[in-house]
Amino acid sequence: MLICPTVATTALKADHANDDPDFRINGKPVHPYVQWTPTYPFNLVSRCPVASVPSGFSSAGVPTGLQIVGRTYDELSVMTAAAAVEAARPWRDLVPTL
Repeated sequence: MLICPTVATTALKADHANDDPDFRINGKPVHPYVQWTPTYPFNLVSRCPVASVPSGFSSAGVPTGLQIVGRTYDELSVMTAAAAVEAARPWRDLVPTL
């Protein structure tokens, strides 16, 4: 399994443009369409099962998540891992302060 964040930053501006050549995360240039969202490749490779689960909250208080990617057609392992993460880090009653 591959476990990685769902996004590479905690927030984007509401007017984020996927064609912005000056897009940066922590001062480093990244491709504005694909390098900030590691979910993109798995949307293209649909045979790999993927689950997204909450992982906590950023220092800014916004929710964060991680994705669990499994081998082709191995949904059972992905769902088992997702259930284990949620059991280890219950989140249902957690609400960010706004």
